[in-house]
Amino acid sequence: ESQGDAVILHLGVASNRDAISLECRGVNEATFRVPDERGYQCCGEDVVADSAPVMFCSLDLPKILAEMHDRGVKCEMSTDAGRFLCNYVFFHSLHAAKPFDIPVLFVHVPPFKDMDHAAQVVGLLCLFMAIARQLRDAPVSVPQRSGRLMG
Repeated sequence: ESQGDAVILHLGVASNRDAISLECRGVNEATFRVPDERGYQCCGEDVVADSAPVMFCSLDLPKILAEMHDRGVKCEMSTDAGRFLCNYVFFHSLHAAKPFDIPVLFVHVPPFKDMDHAAQVVGLLCLFMAIARQLRDAPVSVPQRSGRLMG
């Protein structure tokens, strides 16, 4: 049964990115280049045994990206959440949420040296609004061309 307006959203920092990245898919493979906090390090293992090799975010990410771009947010779609904890958490959530028809999205943000705190907050607020509109199937308001980010 669908959970209505529920969505699961994960955030992680990607040190090699300079834009907010919406991850479109999780891969059922865990290869940790370093051990996690508990010292666990896997290599090529399934995240979830007997699951699909790849699972996709069910949100309309191109539509969300277009709205964010229209609002002046530096963002992109990514097809690779990595094979460390970000992908691991994302795939687990995609798998667990599927029977309930709950959308799951993983978002990578750049380090503050590449996108300052204020820009990230504004970008994430725009993302939250775009997701909420999509879940409600509400029309997108077109921002004014004043150079400001509109809400």
